[in-house]
Amino acid sequence: MLERIIAERWLTANGALAFYPANSVGDDIEVYRDESRRERLFTWHGLRQQTRKPVVDGRPNPNQCLSDFIAPSSTGIADYIGLFAVTSGIGLEAREAVFQSRHDDYGAIMLKAIADRLAEAFAELLHERVRRDLWVSPSART
Repeated sequence: MLERIIAERWLTANGALAFYPANSVGDDIEVYRDESRRERLFTWHGLRQQTRKPVVDGRPNPNQCLSDFIAPSSTGIADYIGLFAVTSGIGLEAREAVFQSRHDDYGAIMLKAIADRLAEAFAELLHERVRRDLWVSPSART
């Protein structure tokens, strides 16, 4: 089925990404419109891990939150966050309808499973591209 998806172009993938100025405030991340950091676009409300963590080498193992990886606004450090969304399911509904019209539940399920795996792979590829090409430190650009 994967070979047919590719050869017959059953599905189309698409993605978007952006980098925004951001700082953490507690467990939340404030995402700003521009470098002035005066206008907040939105607040990403975080949820700290809830499970009890084992003690490691006699020290407590902290429950983490995404905000732990963004500089707190109280430090005055200008930090950033990258956001992205991907899909590989453009065209899925039309092809799924063909399977359903044939009462081929297995084909419909497999198509959706493959599209889901392709979206995961696309997310990994985009993440790699960000790390290697798009989010490069100023010293690496020279």
